[in-house]
Amino acid sequence: MHLVGIYTRNQVILDEQTKLYGCKTFLSFESLLQQSDIDIVYLSSPTGLHEEQIRLCIEYGKSVLVEKTALPSFPIAAELVKLALEKQLFVMEAFMYRFHKQYAALKNLIDSNKYGQPLRIECEFGFPHLPQNDIRYKKSLCGGATFDAGAYTISAARNLLGADASFQWSILKKDKQFEVDIGGMAILSNAKTEAVCSWHFGGSYINKISIWCEEAHIICDRAFSKAPEFESQILVENNGQVIETILVGKANHFVNMFSFIASRYFHGSLNSESNELVLQSAMLESVLRNGAEK
Repeated sequence: MHLVGIYTRNQVILDEQTKLYGCKTFLSFESLLQQSDIDIVYLSSPTGLHEEQIRLCIEYGKSVLVEKTALPSFPIAAELVKLALEKQLFVMEAFMYRFHKQYAALKNLIDSNKYGQPLRIECEFGFPHLPQNDIRYKKSLCGGATFDAGAYTISAARNLLGADASFQWSILKKDKQFEVDIGGMAILSNAKTEAVCSWHFGGSYINKISIWCEEAHIICDRAFSKAPEFESQILVENNGQVIETILVGKANHFVNMFSFIASRYFHGSLNSESNELVLQSAMLESVLRNGAEK
């Protein structure tokens, strides 16, 4: 797998990045899609632009890796994934945290039942307000805390709960200063475990997964976003004392994600990732619909 070229409307960024990576410059999105040696397009644009862009990619026979949140509604997500699969393409949502070895270590620890059955999962992601002209605050681009920070927490909760994860309750937080939601909370569950997801714009920084098990409390800090040089670890506590520290170390989850895509693309299938996108979209739709009714 290698980078063929880049397109962005910002000419300064386009010149900088193509020079940095030594790749082609495309002056329009369509000219990039017409390139025969491009198999996969990575879309890092705002959610509100994704539907049109993904449709074009599929029309030109390109698979898509798309930044979260992939699409603003479940029906659109289901339709586009169906179109992609019919053309033997994939559409994958870029949740990089899933490909960090810290998350892999967390899943392995839970699956081992070393500390008993998980009773409650807490996924939290939030940070201080960004400048108000940031795209995350633009309703026309499908901004808002739920599509941004909340999507991470819901994705992690779904995946940790497993295939039988179901929606239970949600609430969205609004502020008259902003045209989008600035936070929220949701509860998901399976037959044995509940998961509480919390997200917020305008609070202190938090980026964590905590799991209350029968015999200990597992803490995974910097769970969703971290620099490649960050020394990751997982703490296990019982009765206020640290009883195990799992040193995970450094990793570049972007590189790991692209390595995963390359291995599956050439030696398997990425259909499961397309289906994962649809499941995530369905859960987000439940969170947004029920939260808005409060």
